[in-house]
Amino acid sequence: MRNFQGEYLFEKEIPVHQSDFTNMILVNPIIRRSIEGDSVELHIKTILPDVYQAQDNKLEVLARLNDTLSVRKTFNIIKSLNVSMGFFVSSSLSCPFVDIRFILSGQAVNSEQRLSIPLKTGINLQFFPESGKMVGESIP
Repeated sequence: MRNFQGEYLFEKEIPVHQSDFTNMILVNPIIRRSIEGDSVELHIKTILPDVYQAQDNKLEVLARLNDTLSVRKTFNIIKSLNVSMGFFVSSSLSCPFVDIRFILSGQAVNSEQRLSIPLKTGINLQFFPESGKMVGESIP
């Protein structure tokens, strides 16, 4: 049995706030397809917990189309956010999908979510080396 005489044991209560904000950012993407290209509209909603409402928080949306083209928009959040943003992807661009990053940041908040939206219609081929099979799925 260990004797704790002469040793100092401290207990301190440390408040722990929610660090995972992935369920706080709701995104509803709407894609309108045409011969000229795809029109992408993002409807974004979020509500911050009371702990973070008095702080300077922002949501940055970065939509990357390819290596050289991207769309960036920053929204300031006080308590909640209910916004829409859109962009057009011409059919002349070689963009089979758009990668979107949502970065929620502030003094005590730092979270990132990612979303990938397929743009071009066609067949998506994937090779599975463990089975040696090529699987194709139709993209509407």
